[in-house]
This record gives sequence, structure tokens and C-alpha cells, in this order.
Amino acid sequence: MIAMMMEDRLVRDLPEKSEVSLDDKMLVEDIDGTKLAPVSSLRDMVMDKLIFENVEEMKSSSIDCDSFCMTLGYRKAGDGGGAYYKIVYQPTAIDDGGNYLYLHTSDVNRAKLISMDGSITPEQFGAYGDGTHDDSAVIAKCLKTDYETKFVTGKRYLISSPIEIPDKEYVYIDLNGCTLEAPPSAPEYGINGLLKASTESTLDNASLVIKNGCIDMKGSAGSPI
Repeated sequence: MIAMMMEDRLVRDLPEKSEVSLDDKMLVEDIDGTKLAPVSSLRDMVMDKLIFENVEEMKSSSIDCDSFCMTLGYRKAGDGGGAYYKIVYQPTAIDDGGNYLYLHTSDVNRAKLISMDGSITPEQFGAYGDGTHDDSAVIAKCLKTDYETKFVTGKRYLISSPIEIPDKEYVYIDLNGCTLEAPPSAPEYGINGLLKASTESTLDNASLVIKNGCIDMKGSAGSPI
């Protein structure tokens, strides 16, 4: 065990501080030797190298394989699409807009979305949830992942065409107080017209759970779920 001496006392014997401030100093060792640097410099390095405003900024940065990073938004900070990613060697993984993203700086590495609680939001795949932009394709991609799809409370997701339920064992959708909104040109939309199976047997073999939201059929009353 290596113990650093300070004024004839071991560092481990010094009184423990309750908090670490940005003005505190830390020892850093690298090939150039030992350096004394403020804790704030570590924060600045992390903010500069591992935290990005949006997905495009992350994709344009040089990040080493096996590194973890995060975005503050999908298109801009605070738009609800912020996520954690791990840079992985996956040359065969296809960019689906969220689960895997191509990096402009590498042909073989991908940014893989990491969920902390087993769920993802459509915003992390680029959904708007403003009732104006068509979010059909984005939501369909979310359902194909291994994560549960959890929507954002109060938002309205415009669905211009039925969303395909993937052929997998378990599909969980938590509308979380949002509304799936069909366009005026499709008043027949309801739960039966909004979702469709990718194969005839899918809904027989899968466990499909949808809860905590509303389907707005425009011409008639919404259908709460």
C-alpha cells in the first residue's frame, strides 16, 4: 500500500472533510509525472469531453471505445431527449436513430443508448411530442428495442399511420399521461387502428401492455387506456 506523507502525518490519518469543493486540490499522476490540480479542472474536463449538448455534437466528437458519455437533449439541451451512451465496438450495428448511433469519427464504433431504469422515451429517438410533427416512425423504433417505452406526461404524439408491434415476447408501453393523437384524416383510429401486428401471430404470442394515457380519435371522444 502506498501512503502519502504530509507534515509527517499519513493522509489517511487526517480528519475527513464532509464535502469536496471545486477549490480543493487533487494529485494527478501520468507519464509526465505528478501534478497538483484543482478539482474544478476535472469537472471542466468531464463537461468538455463527456457531456454534450445534443446527439449531433456527440456523434461529431472523438470518444474512445468503452467510454461513457451523456447528452443533454436530442436536438438541443432540455428537449427531453437527453440520454446516457456507451461507445461500443459494433461495426454491424445499424443506426436506428436512438438505440445505436453512428459516429462521424469512426466506422466501427457506435454510441449505444444505456437506460438506467429499463425504460426509454420517444424523445431519445427524436420524437417531438408536440401534436404537429409525425412521431409514428420514431415510436415504432422505440418498441423494437429491449427497453420499455415510457412517454412524457402531458405531451401529444401525432400518429399518422398505425404503429407496428414488433414480433417479440413482451411489449410494454406506458403512455404516462400523454395522448396518442390520430390526424383528422383518420377518424377511424382507435386502439385497433393505431397498433398493428408485424405478423398474424404476434399479438397472440406477445404480452402487450398499454396504460396511463389517451388515444384521441379527433372526430369522437378520446379513448382512455
